[in-house]
Amino acid sequence: MRQRGPSVQEEHAPNSICFGCGPANEDGLRIRSFRSESGLEMEFSPKAEHRALSPGMINGG
Repeated sequence: MRQRGPSVQEEHAPNSICFGCGPANEDGLRIRSFRSESGLEMEFSPKAEHRALSPGMINGG
């Protein structure tokens, strides 16, 4: 999914420091949500520090 323009979070809470989706939290997951015909779609690009077990894998906890 490639979206253009600001995410829902960037539009409505640009200063949020939420760990999951806060645009202002440099150390968070930086999840971005976008409106779609069926509701919302999210975008997440894991950083190296989110890796677990082996390269290319992440662990949800």
